[in-house]
Amino acid sequence: MSSAETSKIVAELDRLAGEFAGEIGALATEQEIRAAQARYLGKKGKVSELMKALGRLPPEERPVVGEAANRAKASIEGAVGARLSGRVDAWDHDHEVTLQWGRFGAASIQAWAIASETGYTWPDVKRRPRASLRVSVASGDRDPTDPRMQTFHSLLPRGGAVDEGFNVSAANISHLRAALTADLAPATLATIAANTTWRTSRADGVYSPGGGLIRNGTGSAARHVGDSINLYLVWSIDRHATLDLGVGYFWSGRFVAETGPNRDMSYFTPTFYYRF
Repeated sequence: MSSAETSKIVAELDRLAGEFAGEIGALATEQEIRAAQARYLGKKGKVSELMKALGRLPPEERPVVGEAANRAKASIEGAVGARLSGRVDAWDHDHEVTLQWGRFGAASIQAWAIASETGYTWPDVKRRPRASLRVSVASGDRDPTDPRMQTFHSLLPRGGAVDEGFNVSAANISHLRAALTADLAPATLATIAANTTWRTSRADGVYSPGGGLIRNGTGSAARHVGDSINLYLVWSIDRHATLDLGVGYFWSGRFVAETGPNRDMSYFTPTFYYRF
């Protein structure tokens, strides 16, 4: 095989890790997650089948594929969660716990995240208004000199990972959100939400959805990152296309003020989705 084929295998391993992360988001029990892991890492699993090509690679290219395989295996083995959701009359609830463990080189991975949302939809009221309260907490590294990796890693990062507009990762973030949602039209949903965002660990920083460090955690002992309010509109154009529009305002907290340039800001985030 050529180097191009090696790159193709590496890219496919990374894709499988992301595919698995997306699959477990819809699973509710550990047994279901274990079964999904077997479909990827079992003897006839997707990763195992792909690794059969390793013996046909030039010797000098095998370590690259081996490292990618170890990354994929660590992601699949080390992301286990449990989810409980349901509805009782006008009340609904959704609770999720995610644990991450494994190894990255010589370092051990020990990270976690919890999220809980409870809502109430007024029955027999036009536009179906729903009030909700969401709490989410994700671990951060408690000691930069400790080889353990304790920062929670979002496997499927996206813009507005914490709330609809403010563009930070869930890593090392404790977040509280109160919201009111209503139907503006049969295909349009509106949400107004107030958010407060804090660091979970004072020793860790704040990250972008892609995992890049936005603010280092060593320059301040403050936890408060900031507060925001936003309005979010979702228009389901048809079964394939969706247009999301978010507008809001962010007030910088003490942590932002003590670690670099800071100012309050308004933001606008249009997003278009097309599902094939």
